[in-house]
Amino acid sequence: MLGIGAEKDFSPSIKIGAALKGYWDRGSLDRLEWQESSNIYMRDDSVVNSTYYFRENPQKKTTNSYMLTFPVGMEVVLHEMVKARLGGGFTIKREETERGYSTISEGYYSQGFSLSYNEQIFLDAYFEDDLTPVDNWMFKVEYRF
Repeated sequence: MLGIGAEKDFSPSIKIGAALKGYWDRGSLDRLEWQESSNIYMRDDSVVNSTYYFRENPQKKTTNSYMLTFPVGMEVVLHEMVKARLGGGFTIKREETERGYSTISEGYYSQGFSLSYNEQIFLDAYFEDDLTPVDNWMFKVEYRF
């Protein structure tokens, strides 16, 4: 996994950041494939002859899966202790398996705010996409010594 990002302060109150994050997963699916076939000959409800054949075929395949994420965010200081954050991004993901591959892309956004007191106590709240489901909410409380 690898990522890179940059942040720019446009004023003491506004920061904008952008990044690129991704991973590449290369998996080997080398294995042996077994095949079996059988022939059974019947005569008057009795087995006269049965034959089984086993064959081993080496299978070599390598899968390539990756994900690229392009996040962008902005932080605005509304007051000395209150900050508002807006963010979003775009993700491209390709998953390859033995049977084929699938590629998806999706966008996301988030908003949040931060409260701080005396540069020691911080409360962060983030909301992703829709505000209605509670599982889209994240809260963090931090105390710095």
